[in-house]
Amino acid sequence: MRCGWGVAGGWVLVAAVAAVVAWDLGHFIHRLGGPQALGNEPALWEAHWRPLAAVVLLSLALGGVALTLQTDLSFWSALGLSLLTLMFINYIVSALGREG
Repeated sequence: MRCGWGVAGGWVLVAAVAAVVAWDLGHFIHRLGGPQALGNEPALWEAHWRPLAAVVLLSLALGGVALTLQTDLSFWSALGLSLLTLMFINYIVSALGREG
């Protein structure tokens, strides 16, 4: 399936996930105090890399499923799914807020 600009949807998905990973790793290195600090803390690197890898794999898998499945939804079905998604995101954000 093609997205805009004649690019296959899979490549757009990979580029988006790679951009988010680059942003996340840049932010992580910045929080540690620069690239030189990363070599001194292998435990922190391991603790950050494993969940990031899981999120990347899950994102690519779910994105791949979303690119291959096609269905027709009515307006009300799309609205209901949107509201359900917003409620789920609200739940996740509030649960993460209670943890931190």
